[in-house]
This record gives sequence, C-alpha cells and structure tokens, in this order.
Amino acid sequence: MITTLTALVLSGASVAATPQVVPSQLSEIFQSACLDGAAKLAQGSAAPVDFNALPDELRGMLGSPASSKVWKINTEESAFLYLVEYPAGSNPNSHLCGLASVDMDSHEAVDTIEQRVTGKLSHDYQPSMQWLSPQAGYRAVVTSAGKFKIAQINWLSDSQRAEAMKVYNQIDH
Repeated sequence: MITTLTALVLSGASVAATPQVVPSQLSEIFQSACLDGAAKLAQGSAAPVDFNALPDELRGMLGSPASSKVWKINTEESAFLYLVEYPAGSNPNSHLCGLASVDMDSHEAVDTIEQRVTGKLSHDYQPSMQWLSPQAGYRAVVTSAGKFKIAQINWLSDSQRAEAMKVYNQIDH
C-alpha cells in the first residue's frame, strides 16, 4: 500500500503556481489516502519529507517505525500525511496511515470517519474518538498531539482482525 500511495500522491496535473490545500480539503485527503489508498493531489500541493522532518510531538507519538513515507502538505499551517510500518511484534498495529494538521477541523474528520465506518453521523464529538471496523480491518482514530489534530487509521494484524470478527459476529446486526 505504501508504494502505491506514494505514486498516487505525487501524481497529478501540472500547475504553474504551487497550489495551497485549504483546511476543508484535509479530511477528504485523509479519506482518499488512508481509507481508499488513492490520494490524488495537484503537483506541488504535497512534497515528500523525511520522517525526522515531522514536528517533535508527531514523531514522539509515532515512535520508531521500521519504514515511513511522509509528505508535507502545502497548507497555511503545518500539515503532514504519513504512512508508517513497524517491525512485527513491536507495535499492536504494524501499519498506520494518518493526516496531522494544525488547522484541520476535528469535527469534519470525525464526520468523515464516522460516515464511512457506521454509515451515519451522531454528532457526538469528544476530544479523542475511535471506531473499529473489523470487516475492513482497521481501527480509525481522531485525536490530537500538541497543536496537531490527527485522523489516523491503524491497520489490524491478521490475529487482531480475527479476534475482532469473533466479537462482531456475535452481535445481532
């Protein structure tokens, strides 16, 4: 998934000026990148950066991945799209995809994920929220780290997914 997303994020139409991404587009970028694996941004609206270029509060939250792909999104404030992988057994979720931004609207991020995972909106906003989608194989999170608002997908391991599906299958749908 990381290799595929890399090519898609960096593709796009050529433009004369560097396009700036507005805050209302960030939740859509998160959804297309992390839930659909197909983010398409105009050339110049995101640039690859090294993991160490992430601000301290984000690097601290993400720990020490085995591999990473990070893009700085061209916004008025700081925004980053990231894909990280951890060594097997070192982290409960070995693959993460997220978007962290100073100016992302947390309510829009919650609505984006909640609509996708549950099919409805409850408008029950908490400072940190999460949803489990065992059928799709992920746990979605909206939270914060320092000044950054974060929307993130934690991909479940095969064993985590199997355990979650056992519980899910016992619930009357």
